[in-house]
Amino acid sequence: MRSQLSIDFLFAIALISVLSVGIISIGLQENEMANTFSMATKIKVLSITVRDSVTKAYSMGPGYSIRLNLPFSVSPSDSIKVTINGTSDLVQIYSTIGGAMYYTQQKLPVNVISTSSVILTNESPEFWIIVFYNASEGGLDVKVSKSPNFS
Repeated sequence: MRSQLSIDFLFAIALISVLSVGIISIGLQENEMANTFSMATKIKVLSITVRDSVTKAYSMGPGYSIRLNLPFSVSPSDSIKVTINGTSDLVQIYSTIGGAMYYTQQKLPVNVISTSSVILTNESPEFWIIVFYNASEGGLDVKVSKSPNFS
């Protein structure tokens, strides 16, 4: 009788252990999914911020510039490429963060002529949106740059 009780006890402990490991595994997966969703949301908010800033700068006219910073921190191996695409009038953001790749885009409500890009890292999280008169195309244009100087 005594050995029967200990075998039942060992079986119960093994069953509880298996269930506990399963529950912990599900919790870790959900945490990872939440972190991925959180970063995707931050990238989407950045694209909306850039779109709105381009629109505001464009409305102010040539010579106006806006300085933006990444609203979140990234690790040294991460990078974010912000592109203003003049062909399709889109703000496009390509990023590699924590080994995962993210992409989002926003349609610009204003027409831009040229395409420009900046790459943001943890060491250089700042960039500028610059409005200038594009003489060759005869209209206002917007670009992103690492410096506020038009060049």
